[in-house]
Amino acid sequence: MTDKFAKHIDPYIITVLIPLLVIFLSIYIHGVLGEYSDILSISLDKSRGKDPLYGIPYIDFRFEYPPVVAGAWGLASILTKILYFYDPVKLHMYILFFINGVFYLIYVHAIYDLYNHYVKSSRLGIILSIASPSMIYYLMYNWDIIATSFAILSYLYFFRGRYKTGGFLLALSVLAKIFTGVLVLSIMYLAYLLRYKDLDIDKKMAETLILFILTILIPTSFVMIYSPNSFEVFLRHHGEWYCENCFYIMFTQDLWDPFLRNLSKTLMIIMPLTVFLIVVSRGYRDEVYKKVLGSGFISLATLISFSYVYSPQMNIMIAPLYMILNIKEIFILLLGDIFNIMIMIFWFRTEIFTRIGLPSADPHVRESPIQWFAFIRIILLWIIIILYLYRSYRKT
Repeated sequence: MTDKFAKHIDPYIITVLIPLLVIFLSIYIHGVLGEYSDILSISLDKSRGKDPLYGIPYIDFRFEYPPVVAGAWGLASILTKILYFYDPVKLHMYILFFINGVFYLIYVHAIYDLYNHYVKSSRLGIILSIASPSMIYYLMYNWDIIATSFAILSYLYFFRGRYKTGGFLLALSVLAKIFTGVLVLSIMYLAYLLRYKDLDIDKKMAETLILFILTILIPTSFVMIYSPNSFEVFLRHHGEWYCENCFYIMFTQDLWDPFLRNLSKTLMIIMPLTVFLIVVSRGYRDEVYKKVLGSGFISLATLISFSYVYSPQMNIMIAPLYMILNIKEIFILLLGDIFNIMIMIFWFRTEIFTRIGLPSADPHVRESPIQWFAFIRIILLWIIIILYLYRSYRKT
């Protein structure tokens, strides 16, 4: 009786109660307590050009996020104009919170669907993939949940054999956060594994790849044509941004060090590809879908860890890792997540460090405890990657 009850109650706890609690907590943190968020910061930044609350991203004001996020912003701006009877700044913020919340619920149901039909995982792994500390704190901080939602949904459709839909969704994920483009490697691996079951897989994947590329090119070309200056600013912003919570800060005092930035770009190509090849070099047929998902997100985690910009909200993109890790690795990632939320919790409260005898330095520099939180988070992520590679390579 107890098992039957648990079987029926679990879906509601995992797909309804926990997600609603996560949404409530994140809105409370950023909407009620007023903790910093990129969403509100952009709204209040008048130096970008025309008022961001009412302008068109890229065209009317400087906007450093990809087209899907620009679409979400534009929708919020339109609704803010219509619902003019409320404080426009708060209204705009809460509309974007609502959009993030919708994508988060889509993500949760896709995760649960993967868990039920394709990927064996512990209950703890599933719960933390939807309610990790970083998910709770950063859900309403930025828009990484949009990219993550599209990415997980794309895997679900690829596993169902609906390749074009999966390719389209993965393209939307890239249009929300370019980092998720590395997941294409795992989709190619899926096609390789299915080549004997589906004799037309090469043709289907070729069509999917064309659709994937076109979906990315069309909105990107639109921005390039209608606002070439904004597109150039967009590229320059991401190509020249400072060392944001990256481990390279341990080797320099120059946040804009050109050598380390170029080194980062090189390692962001070499290391994820190396990790991916090690993971897929040994196959075990009884967990094909889990290995495909794992090869994608462990490569994404590697890419993020070697990036010159490792913003704390990026841990949302690697939350699905909890699904494919063993219990020891799960607790290491959880510890890393705790350090990850400490970055922003203490960012504007550095005086606390002085009170306990620690240096209260600029949070950007390596003397600051905040950069050590960020560095420890990366070290823990590397430990997980090494453990996962070792475990994957041993399996046959």
